[in-house]
Amino acid sequence: MPRKLILLMVLLHSVALTRATDVQVWLTRGDQVSLLEHRPNLTFQAGQGTHATRAHLTPGTTYQTMVGFGAAVTDSSAWLIQNRLNAAQRATLLAQLFSPQSGIGLSYLQVPIGASDFALTAYTYDDRPAGQTDPNLAYFSIAHDQTYIIPTLQQARALNPALQLFAAPWSPPAWMKTSQSLYGGSLVSSRHSVYAQYFVRFLQAYAAAGLPIHALAAQNEPLNDSTALPSAGMSTAQQSTFIGHYLGPALAAAGLNTRILCYDHNWDQPDYALTVLGDADARPYTAGTAFHGYGGDVSAQTTVHDAFPDKDIYFTEISGGDWATSFPDNLVWYLHNIVIGAPRNWAKTAIFWNIALDENDGPYLPGGCNGCRGVVTINSTSGNVAFEVEYYALAHASKFVQPGAVRTASESYDGTLETVAYRNPDGTEVVLALNPGDASLWFDVVRNGQYFAYRLPPKSVATFVWPRIVPTGDFDGDGDVDFSDFTALVGTVAASPLTNGGFEDGATGNISAGVPGWGVWGSSGWHHDDAGRVIGTKAIKFWWDDAGVWQDVPVVAGNSYAYRVLALNSTLDPLVGWNGLLKAEFYNSVLGTDSAHRLGEAVVDKFYAATDPRDQWVTLAGAVTAPATADIGRIVLQITDYQSGAHGSLNLDSASVVAAQPGCLTAPDVPGEAGCLAAFDFDGDNDIDLRDIATFQINFTGTP
Repeated sequence: MPRKLILLMVLLHSVALTRATDVQVWLTRGDQVSLLEHRPNLTFQAGQGTHATRAHLTPGTTYQTMVGFGAAVTDSSAWLIQNRLNAAQRATLLAQLFSPQSGIGLSYLQVPIGASDFALTAYTYDDRPAGQTDPNLAYFSIAHDQTYIIPTLQQARALNPALQLFAAPWSPPAWMKTSQSLYGGSLVSSRHSVYAQYFVRFLQAYAAAGLPIHALAAQNEPLNDSTALPSAGMSTAQQSTFIGHYLGPALAAAGLNTRILCYDHNWDQPDYALTVLGDADARPYTAGTAFHGYGGDVSAQTTVHDAFPDKDIYFTEISGGDWATSFPDNLVWYLHNIVIGAPRNWAKTAIFWNIALDENDGPYLPGGCNGCRGVVTINSTSGNVAFEVEYYALAHASKFVQPGAVRTASESYDGTLETVAYRNPDGTEVVLALNPGDASLWFDVVRNGQYFAYRLPPKSVATFVWPRIVPTGDFDGDGDVDFSDFTALVGTVAASPLTNGGFEDGATGNISAGVPGWGVWGSSGWHHDDAGRVIGTKAIKFWWDDAGVWQDVPVVAGNSYAYRVLALNSTLDPLVGWNGLLKAEFYNSVLGTDSAHRLGEAVVDKFYAATDPRDQWVTLAGAVTAPATADIGRIVLQITDYQSGAHGSLNLDSASVVAAQPGCLTAPDVPGEAGCLAAFDFDGDNDIDLRDIATFQINFTGTP
């Protein structure tokens, strides 16, 4: 075998953890002997495991960023919490549901826009007597929600400030519909505009109450126009038109960054989502697809994701009920399909239906679901609370997987050992494991040359949690030591930051007030310290192409220079319809730095909002050569390429312009590469090649 191939295999070999790592274990058994019980800790040990069933983890391979896990605060749920519990009972239950410390940390809730079938009365926010209309929304009011729904949500958010909301309507106001009723029918096309404003008013009213809506669906279950409960049919053509021509533009004009999701119905009709996402007018405004789990297979989510990988997947509704009462069977079904299955098929959320119902499975409207089960059951007389199987299924994810966690690669075997893995923003790692079988199962979890073994009882689930592991030599922070760490080290040694290249200096605020070290133009930019959207303490962001920042550095004509900046498209305010721009310009100091005397310019790299990942720092970089007579190089950062319906913002950080050092990795076996050789000739043979990477690995990890 060629020596370089052997060395490359050595390079890619898993790296041992640098110290023993304790693993927390939380267990729920199908026989209910353990219910979210904290079991004795395990410890990683060297090796690849000894059991036939093994789940190998690859923490450096990442997928979607999670938004949260939760349930629906329906009218019925909120009414029970506020009216059938005393203050002490209510405080205890809300802490058990929402506190990340003492409870299960639910972080994503559905809020019906008006009545669902789980309400005390059928209502919207602009109900008028029969025969009357309100095209100016003069009678719009969320007063109904202010009595018990909004207080419940506010109390939940006080316990978990990371909590976010998803909203969907069951029906428009009756006067907007073909049926002139909340039951059945569809939206009259002439009411599209006023209905879009109805959404705007709802979003603004909830935001004013301290409850911004993260995402919404244009219509709950648009293929269900039942006359037995509040509902409205909405065809793919109507939804495409409504989103593309009315709802999307209305939200953009109002400055609202709430994400619009299409479909919001069962897995069995993915073509609905594919049609809306494929519509040229609707697509720019549509952030993704919402799914329910009452029909079809969870793999439909992957079908839609693969067709439109730049669009997100949300799972937004499933309910248990008296049609399925076996605790172990329900536990397995929920983990297989929802808590493990939905994220493994790209869902960023997993939401159950009613967060609370009473002992009679209500309150619910006549014609609504008779027999649905809540996540918890509240006894309407005593206020005692029973925690249902849905609570434990959710808890195994919600208590441990933080908002902003990234799903990472894990081996999973349907029907034998089913897993899903995450890395939290704080670096902790989480693995959920389900044994759906009828017998106990021994298995190994294997990570980078270390493993732990566990015996999982039948029809049971365990969550494993361990602290951040950073092997020595993990320069790119992905949990592995591999080729990318060598290249990360190259970048670290070669980097020569600009003045305030990380934007750490100076006060936050509009860039028009000035950013130390940078020239600025326009006011559609912000020097900010938004948590989760900075490297260090501050970054810069833009939301329109009439603003940007620039900085000049000395260059030598004919030399090459590496331009670099990191870009983050956060789902908290996603960039849509723009692209990020890293640009180089060159000038001569004698002639001047005005545009008339520009000696050359080049687009170094772009961030493409439609295809580049969200919630990950993406490197924009490239090398350019200074033209003849140039002695000033300018780095320019902005957004560009406006498209219809553009909105959102792009975060930029860690900018640098350095003398390019080609040959370090691209030209192996070439001796004497200036600058590179001194830093990266790890094996001392006077060149830079794969042997240096292998030596680097041995030096920093001890791996032979």
